[in-house]
Amino acid sequence: MANSIIESPLAFQTRRRTMTTQLITSGQKKSIPRVAHDAAERALKELSLSKDAAQRVLSRGGELSLRIKAILLDLSFDPNLLQIDRTSAFDPVAFFGAGWLIAEQDERVLALTGVDLNKVTLETMLRHGETSIQGEERLKRLIASGKVRLDAKMFQSLWENRHLIPKSWKSKGCIFFDGTVLRHPGGDRCVLCLYWSDGEWRWDYCWLDPGTVGNLSACLAS
Repeated sequence: MANSIIESPLAFQTRRRTMTTQLITSGQKKSIPRVAHDAAERALKELSLSKDAAQRVLSRGGELSLRIKAILLDLSFDPNLLQIDRTSAFDPVAFFGAGWLIAEQDERVLALTGVDLNKVTLETMLRHGETSIQGEERLKRLIASGKVRLDAKMFQSLWENRHLIPKSWKSKGCIFFDGTVLRHPGGDRCVLCLYWSDGEWRWDYCWLDPGTVGNLSACLAS
């Protein structure tokens, strides 16, 4: 039987730094935060704990808690930080199918590789006395407000990491990602949205015109 080896903290640190250096120098396009995030994911899996479980253990304390906390702190893991891989653009054809196009994009978000979900606001763009608004008018008001609109790549990152979606969003109805306006093969313009239904997160797209909605747009302060 092979002898089991317990890796020391120093050896773990050395291995992590070597892995990071190898990933960067080998030409792979992962950023250091992305490498750290991936390493944290692997560390938690090795401990057979989900992120939620890890947070629960951290709140109780104990020897295992200290071990997890050391890993998370060392790797700068932030459960509220959404990492966004900007090395490739959102591909509507790969996501939906042939004929889909990006019609409009909030260029300001393209430089963002991470978003603090605590700083995301959900905006209605409704004025006093209004209960609904057409999508194109909502988009027009969003642009005029100067708010940074979360885009399709941010939507995709959240969809692929649904455990990061704030629990408070479950009761908010449809949440739109107006930073990317898509064009349906039939010519209509639409945007992606997330919503909570039947105990799980779901996604859809909604026409901007003539659709009339009173839902929320995910934004950041300008």
